[in-house]
Amino acid sequence: MKKYTHLIFFIFFASMLAVGCTGLKDNNNASQTSSPQPTQAVYQDTAWRESIHTYTELLGTDFKNVQIVMDNTNNSDYTTLATIGQNISDHSHAALTENNQYTVSPQFRDAQKEWGLALEDSNSAGKSVIVVANDIKNGNTNSKLEDIQKYMESRNSMNVHLNKTTTLMKTAYGKA
Repeated sequence: MKKYTHLIFFIFFASMLAVGCTGLKDNNNASQTSSPQPTQAVYQDTAWRESIHTYTELLGTDFKNVQIVMDNTNNSDYTTLATIGQNISDHSHAALTENNQYTVSPQFRDAQKEWGLALEDSNSAGKSVIVVANDIKNGNTNSKLEDIQKYMESRNSMNVHLNKTTTLMKTAYGKA
């Protein structure tokens, strides 16, 4: 079951990566390269998509590492697990801060909001990983199971938002 969950998670991150990397037509590049007129908005669609690409790779690796540690060490390597949880939280926070700084064109605004929600859930998942690591360190079996459930809920919610982000981006490109 863990392998299937990991596979589904990886597919969502891969799809986000694919949307960010494709050379799909971007009508907003013209507005980014021309001199803005006083009433012309300057959108940062390309930079925003590059940010998604960068953080999707980082977070994808982080979440894959959680699965590796949980599968390979029989939940005993709490130090590594805590470090990975902190990485997830740090990367999610940085991505969310960066996401909120971009002004994207109207066609991408809903996708930007969904990406932000995914990052909030990712941050929560990272914090849950840290709590699980502390449960393991302290031998709190009952708390560990509850905290693993919280991690799974955050991660599942994140995946829902990632899927919505992907769908909204495809719709914006006219590919849905």
